[in-house]
Amino acid sequence: MNKYNYSKWIGNKYNMLTVIEAIHDDAQHAWRWRVRCDCGNEKIYQPNKVVRGLIVSCGCYRKTRLGPNPPTHRESHTRLHNIWCGMNSRCDPSHVDAERYGKRGIRVCEEWHDYTKFAEWARSHGYEDGLSIERIDVNGNYEPSNCKWIPMSKQARNRRTTKWVEYQGETMSLAEAAERAGLKYKEVHYRIHKLGWTLEDALSIPIREGLSDLHKECIERGADYHTVYNRIVMYGWDKERAFTEPKHPRRTQTEMAARAT
Repeated sequence: MNKYNYSKWIGNKYNMLTVIEAIHDDAQHAWRWRVRCDCGNEKIYQPNKVVRGLIVSCGCYRKTRLGPNPPTHRESHTRLHNIWCGMNSRCDPSHVDAERYGKRGIRVCEEWHDYTKFAEWARSHGYEDGLSIERIDVNGNYEPSNCKWIPMSKQARNRRTTKWVEYQGETMSLAEAAERAGLKYKEVHYRIHKLGWTLEDALSIPIREGLSDLHKECIERGADYHTVYNRIVMYGWDKERAFTEPKHPRRTQTEMAARAT
């Protein structure tokens, strides 16, 4: 059974459309919804477009609000329009990211179902290329009071999966702590989660002299950087041995440590 053929959808209202029944389109081998608009008209639409807010009425909304020849925003495929489309897609319960958005009840507010209103808010609140939309409360909806524009580099720092730490007497993301310590986030993350270092050591011990060139050498010699790094830093191997000894896929860390002695 298709996910859009469950009875739970019947009676749900999306914008001006209420789901009446699911109908199988034999020609397209897909399910469609018969919906009733607030004006009384009934139409048959693709369910995902109704859920995502790409269709908000039977067509009467644009006619009554914008007149018989409504102007288009002429911004399709622009960066801001793509952000708006992505925002609506993430809140679709059938989307690939539904577990983190749509299925958690996160929605796009009714006002922002209209792209022109979203674009007006965006530009009046500092939008420019290079910025990304962020929800202030990660459990809240996409709406004017809960959104702001931030640099792309900071987007990943406000997620439910963000690692928060206590550093220098403050609570901050691990990425911010690494930045403050003058270290690369990936290096600090690797030290903690792969090498088992404490947070204090990972943020206070400088990168070994010459180790920044190690990655380049690994690329030149076709070696796996993390394997070589692990052998040198954790097991104390000399560099040439770390590069040349074959990697044994079944060798445990205990065996690796024993071989280092």
